[in-house]
Amino acid sequence: MRKLSIIWACFVLAVFSPKLFAYTQWLGSPEDTNWNNPNNWNGGVLPTDDKAGVKTEPVGPIIGTGDVAVCKQLTLGGSGGGTVTINGGVLNIAQYAIMGNVSGENGTLILNSGEFNAGTNFYVGFAGTGTAYLDGGTVSVGATFGIGDKSTGIGTVYLGGSVVTCTTFRMDNLGGATAKMDIAVGTLIVDGDEASNIQTYIDDGWIVAFDSNSTLEMDYDVRNPGKTTLTAVHPLNIYPGNGQTVGVDVTALRWNLPEPSTPGGVVTCDVYYGTELNPLSPNYDYSKVVSNEPVESYAVTLESQKRYYWKIDVFEDGVMIFDGILPANFDAGNAAPDVDPGGDITAWLIGGQASLELVGTVVDDGGPVPYTVLWTVAAQPEGSTIEFTPPSADTESVRVVCSGAGSYFYVS
Repeated sequence: MRKLSIIWACFVLAVFSPKLFAYTQWLGSPEDTNWNNPNNWNGGVLPTDDKAGVKTEPVGPIIGTGDVAVCKQLTLGGSGGGTVTINGGVLNIAQYAIMGNVSGENGTLILNSGEFNAGTNFYVGFAGTGTAYLDGGTVSVGATFGIGDKSTGIGTVYLGGSVVTCTTFRMDNLGGATAKMDIAVGTLIVDGDEASNIQTYIDDGWIVAFDSNSTLEMDYDVRNPGKTTLTAVHPLNIYPGNGQTVGVDVTALRWNLPEPSTPGGVVTCDVYYGTELNPLSPNYDYSKVVSNEPVESYAVTLESQKRYYWKIDVFEDGVMIFDGILPANFDAGNAAPDVDPGGDITAWLIGGQASLELVGTVVDDGGPVPYTVLWTVAAQPEGSTIEFTPPSADTESVRVVCSGAGSYFYVS
């Protein structure tokens, strides 16, 4: 019997080997903020195949442009806090990510740009406190994106500008938790028809737009086939709106200023506009183009294949009443090529045929792909024949042989 007990003890020891349940924690006094520096983790080993714990302050990992951070699981937040910041890099989590794992712990995620990818679940405020500032980039959740799970959970998500995609979305999953999502120019996309569940969260006041200063817009199978999409309506009705693609013929940014709240009050605005962003929010590399003016438009000249960023702050009698916080972005789409097929040509029939050269010119911006050319016959005399050289007629200049007198019309 004792022999059997010894064998059983050895078996249990082997199954629960620490190697199988490794846990790698971010050091409280790291050398730097580089996730991929082994010296910043206990044991001097990266958590690539293990659970990563970021449970200390004040210095947490910062994942910058070009960095790819990897772990099996992530626990973010301890009794003293814990913050992960993504500034243009990528954080790939093979399984789940939990912010505020137990009561009394609190964690913070700051996504300014880049990617945050969780293979299974992502909980903000599981049983403790979690706060996520999703100001740019993308969040991809393979299973459930949850805000506030257990009764002690406190989860807050500021969906400033990120695009979040997930299979399932839940708030206060088990009852009693505190859950909030504030959407500005970000987007939530959930698989399937989740409109009814999400509408319940909206009705309960758990999901708001622009700090409760605007309304939400939700659809199923419209903007994203087979998915539920939730965004906020900008309170100033800006155009172009966030995520839009517009033509280069758009000549002005437009918005609607609110009416003054007091008789005789003066409402003005500051407008910021440009084509580049610094990933270190909120130091955006664009310029103030309108300063304290009571206007509702700003003239622009757009270039094809460029992304633009802009935001508005609104003031009444010099006091800010609306903080744009994060910029909306829009794309200037491809401009149509400028085609000139050339002028009219008169030619004489010799031996019943006329040979002439059509010379066209094309001016194009080069994107998104090289242009193509095709000459076609719009009209010709009845009974006449036409031959192109080369036969494909797919170059700017072609030679054409016509038989029969009359007018021929070609389109390039």
